[in-house]
Amino acid sequence: MLRQFKPPSWAKQIIVLGDAGYGSKANIKLVKQLDKADRSRSGHFVFAISRTWKTVEDKAVKDLVTSLPRCHYKRTRVPRITHPDQRNTYRTYRKPLGLRDIGDVTLVLSKKGRNVGPKNPKLLVTNPPNATARQGVSLYQNRGSIELIKRNLKSDLGLGQHQVRGEVDRGAVRLIASSAG
Repeated sequence: MLRQFKPPSWAKQIIVLGDAGYGSKANIKLVKQLDKADRSRSGHFVFAISRTWKTVEDKAVKDLVTSLPRCHYKRTRVPRITHPDQRNTYRTYRKPLGLRDIGDVTLVLSKKGRNVGPKNPKLLVTNPPNATARQGVSLYQNRGSIELIKRNLKSDLGLGQHQVRGEVDRGAVRLIASSAG
């Protein structure tokens, strides 16, 4: 699906969002290839990843999560999509990191509660330069509204293919085109 996506001419930046099941090394490498191929716009990604990924030092990301004391997490407020005057509060930790097979990214650990244990943080990787934890979480939370639009286009208007269990490429990656530079 990502290979077939043709961004509109006005889009200066493309951001690809995906859950852990779709934040594969192949998808991330494809985003990087597309970014190199089209110099007129920048291509970035925000993917949730599994804890089994390895750093360039051959350490598992899960070791970082379980050994990180709670005092390192900072409170981050992100505006809600449906009510911009209200905010969701997350506990986040940001770390520039080199992942094996991918390269340099920013890892954001995000969890809803202060006293949530080490098994619950969402692991997000993103590649915009100097990305903050707030930006990573804010972009990632946009997946819900994109899913809603996609579902409405398919069911109400009959556009596109409906997802069917067992189909090989089920349209896993979400794309956002923005005119911001």
